[in-house]
Parts: sequence; C-alpha cells; structure tokens
Amino acid sequence: MQPNFLIIGAQKSATSYLRACLAAHPRIFMVMSELSYFEDPHYDPARFDEFVALFDASGEATAIGVKRADLLSRPECAPRIHRHLPGARLIAVLRNPADRAFAAYHYAIKKDRLPAQGFERWLANRSEAMASDVIRYGFYHAYLQAYFDAFPAPRIKVVLFEDLVARPATMIAQLYGFLGVDAGVRIPPPKRRVNKGVYNVRRLRVRQLMRRKSRGGPGQRVQGKLINLADYLVFRRLWREPRRGPGDDARRSLRDIYGADIARLEGLLGRDLSAWTGP
Repeated sequence: MQPNFLIIGAQKSATSYLRACLAAHPRIFMVMSELSYFEDPHYDPARFDEFVALFDASGEATAIGVKRADLLSRPECAPRIHRHLPGARLIAVLRNPADRAFAAYHYAIKKDRLPAQGFERWLANRSEAMASDVIRYGFYHAYLQAYFDAFPAPRIKVVLFEDLVARPATMIAQLYGFLGVDAGVRIPPPKRRVNKGVYNVRRLRVRQLMRRKSRGGPGQRVQGKLINLADYLVFRRLWREPRRGPGDDARRSLRDIYGADIARLEGLLGRDLSAWTGP
C-alpha cells in the first residue's frame, strides 16, 4: 500500500508528538522512522517502489503515513510528492517562528552542528544566523505556497503548534477527521514528552564535548546512548532548564526577520497570526 498522508513539518514544532498521537489510532499506520526519499539529493523517481515497500506492514489501516519535518522547507519536495502521490493529504504544524528558531538553535547544539555560545550572542551575528537552517526554516509562507501550488487546498491541513499544545484532544480529533478515520476514538497522550528539547547551554556544551570524544571510535552508537543516559540521570539535575524562549532583544530581532513573511502567511491561511508579532 502506498502512503496517503504525510506530516511535512515544521521542524521543532511537535511533529514527533503528533506522529505518536496519530499512530496510536487503530486505523492509522505510520512508519516510525523518518524517510528522506523526497529530499534525497540523489532522488531517483525509479526507486519509488523501494519507498512504498516500507509501508507493507500497514495491514488493515486506511490512513497510511510518514512524518518528515524537513519536507516543508525543501521546495523541491512538493512537486516530487505530487508526482508520486497526487491524492495524498498533507499536515503541517506551524510554530511561532521566533520560538521555533530558539528551539532549533538548541537542537543544533545538541547535535553538535553549532557552537554552544548562547542564542542571543549567536543571533547577533546576523549574517551567520540568516545563512543557517535555524532561521531559514521559519519562513513558512514561501515553503507552504509551493505545496498549495501543487495540491488542492482541501488536501492540506495547517495546524498551529500553540493550538496543539492548548487543546491537544480537540486538534487530534480534527486531524483524525481530516484523515478519514473515526474522530471519536480517544487515545491517551504519550506518557512522556516526545523528542524533548534541552535549553541549558552548559548542559549542552558537556554533551557536545562527550559526543566529540566518542566520535569515530568503536561502539559509537552505544556511547551515544550512554551520553543520553548520563544526561537524563545526572546532567538534567545538575543544570536546570532556563526559560524556554528568546529574550526580549532577540525576540524583537526575530520579529523584524519574520514580520513580512508572517503577514503573507496570514493571507495564505486566512488566519490572524498577530500573537506571533506582538510583544
């Protein structure tokens, strides 16, 4: 069976949590790994059958899907998805881009892709920041427009992260309906947070140093799990989490960066997003 829906993003906007909630429905099947077929730099249309084979275990499910948060910010993916899956339904979760950038920055440190120097200091180097995916992935309008150009609007469901956090049961029920499965099914939320972020820079710096020392050595995968265990048992108790959002100066800078794109997004979605541009 071919997939008939995709969660396309946005990155660091609770898409892993959403996948867990949707996959718990008895009529929904989701591949739990993230598949990069559509964004592969060596994308080959002839290998689509290999991609489809990954969904062979869907059984009696009527909604068959995959989550790949990077799809939204890759314009080349929209026509590729439409080429192979023209009838697919698409789900996008959008988070205030300032908060998303803050979360993405700390995630990049966790993965040792950026130095652990503090968000405000990093953002002050505007040329470096603007060139990074941390900032680039927050320009939702341009990315979403490519999907609206490729797919009929009724096949695209845009959910705000803030709504998902405030009213999870209501939003999940709406998505069940969007996917054509029984919206009356009530699934308990995941018992623990999925893909939980880490925001303490000192804690992230220690993780980063440990990752570098273990890189390339034998048993690297096992060492990575040990680092995660040490982080959970020790580091998170030593260094408590600070506020989870950019400071006032950084937030003002991010409003300047994203303001025009948010205004265009309001027009595309027909939604008031003033909460993202206010103080």
